[in-house]
Amino acid sequence: MFKVVSDRTFTHDVEVLTPVDGGHEKQTFKATFALVPLEEVKAVNINAIDDVTMFLTKVVRHMDDLVDEKKQPLPYSAALRDQLIQQADVRTGLMRAYGKALTKAAEGN
Repeated sequence: MFKVVSDRTFTHDVEVLTPVDGGHEKQTFKATFALVPLEEVKAVNINAIDDVTMFLTKVVRHMDDLVDEKKQPLPYSAALRDQLIQQADVRTGLMRAYGKALTKAAEGN
């Protein structure tokens, strides 16, 4: 049985490879994404900053496990989402997590 839901969301881990001196530091957080039609996903030009920004702003519904420099929890807000989407390492992680979720779903069919 397949449940038809008008506003589908899913939560996945997002892996961010943050540049540090001499390499990268792997950090993770959880993001809740909206599932959008494949036409919308295919229309995103991943080389166009505005396309990726608009797409992530639309599909990222929530972020969890975020902390500040002092490791104090940060509450989710649209402003924080927008700030993080502007960071290349975070956007890459978000796009990979979303794509991986869709690819895994496609492999299971």
